[in-house]
Amino acid sequence: MRNILINNKNKIKFKDLSVVTSKIINKYPNISRVAMEYLHPRNTHPQSLKIYKHTFKSYNKYYSFFINLIKSLAILILAIYRNEKMYFGDKMPQKIDILFISHLTNIEQLKNSNEDNYFGEIINILSNGSYLVPFVTLINHTWLTENVVKKIWVKSKFGKIVLSRTNNLFSELKYIVMLLRESKNIRDIICLKERKRNIINHACCNALSPSSIMALRTYFQVRKIIKIIKPQYLVTTYEGHSWERLVFHAAKQENINIKCIGFQHSILFPNQYSIFRIIKGYFNPDIILTPGKISYEWFANKNISKFCTIKIIGTPRKLIIKKSLKNNLHQNAILVIPEGIKSETYFLFSAVINIARKLNKRSFILRVHPLLNIENFQKIFLKKGVLPSNIEWSSHSFEYDLLRSSVAIYRGSSSIISACLNGLYPIYYSKLDDFESIDPLFLINKDERTAFSENDLINKIIAFENINIADKNKIILGLKKYCSNYFEPFSYNNFLKILKLDNQKFKKVIYDKKC
Repeated sequence: MRNILINNKNKIKFKDLSVVTSKIINKYPNISRVAMEYLHPRNTHPQSLKIYKHTFKSYNKYYSFFINLIKSLAILILAIYRNEKMYFGDKMPQKIDILFISHLTNIEQLKNSNEDNYFGEIINILSNGSYLVPFVTLINHTWLTENVVKKIWVKSKFGKIVLSRTNNLFSELKYIVMLLRESKNIRDIICLKERKRNIINHACCNALSPSSIMALRTYFQVRKIIKIIKPQYLVTTYEGHSWERLVFHAAKQENINIKCIGFQHSILFPNQYSIFRIIKGYFNPDIILTPGKISYEWFANKNISKFCTIKIIGTPRKLIIKKSLKNNLHQNAILVIPEGIKSETYFLFSAVINIARKLNKRSFILRVHPLLNIENFQKIFLKKGVLPSNIEWSSHSFEYDLLRSSVAIYRGSSSIISACLNGLYPIYYSKLDDFESIDPLFLINKDERTAFSENDLINKIIAFENINIADKNKIILGLKKYCSNYFEPFSYNNFLKILKLDNQKFKKVIYDKKC
């Protein structure tokens, strides 16, 4: 597939960034240095690259420093105003067996007492087994206060707490000082080569980023929790962020024998890096769980597999897999599935609305990610003028939208896996200024399923419609076979085996349950 890079003429490449940041971390790995999000380049997705935009475009490095300094001062003011404890929620028991670290991303989550957004029903099922005591810690990505959360909070069979967005003023000052001190240590690293020196300078100036402060805060919060509840296992989502590494380190500092498990729950992009990196010390997981064979093979072929056990566990997300694919090929609806990122959604919807005027015999279904507000996008596009009559803002279930569509237009959304499993033909829409493709299907996708402009997108849709039914079925079945290895149904019994627990004691509850 053709890749279009925005930084062909720039001196610094993503590979340089990966190599130099790895050397910086492993030269002297400590919690302050590992906390710096800049030192963990995850992949070449536009969202992941935001922190490096000044590095690649050779802007003044001090601009980043002053922006981050202002943001850190704002955090100090919020810390005084909010006056929060380190965490809040259910009373913590003196001893638990397994600590899950998950995420609070929206207010609706608080109303669901049985299912976690990332771990599904596994926590609730373990609670019913009465053999293993789970506990959940939610990292707060909202600005909801303790009072608001407690009003909506629905009690679960398992205990859970929420990490506060800020700590007291003294703690927040401590995090900032720790990062500034480590920034000076990094700056003192001797490097004569200009490219490497530039990366080191930008790393210093980005040390105070909100993500870095959040990572340090999470380290101290989780370490305090582990000290109280003394779990045997720690299970957290694993995507390559700095805070994940600090959580593993916090656990090992309190109990060297604790098993740290990272759950790589989503898709992997081209140039995936930090998730595969080995950091000296106790900053690595003991076990990595993958949602399917595709990501398992990625990990198995990386150096990290020499230090960590890699296991396929499947995904707790509800996989919609239809037995017959024939009906989809006769639908003329085109489903648009962006990620839960505003800029990505706006870009994809803008292009589709433009081509809808030319393809007026097809219907286009715009599906806004649950993390975003559909009304905001409706207002934005209504201000631009009357939308074509063949544009529909979906208010239906994902299952229903899949049933009435034959083509899916996407970029970095993991939903394309479910779309392919249900017989939809995928067309990836590339940006001209993309650093590189962010296509989840990049390992198998071809030029005929990739569009590089609006006119090209129109041509790719028409080209698919002109393929005979036999060839269409062959293509769809091949995509379905690949995607069935990407996300597999979650196996609760396999999870228990990984924990080396007697799953017979859960038989009545689980009964080899899969979702």
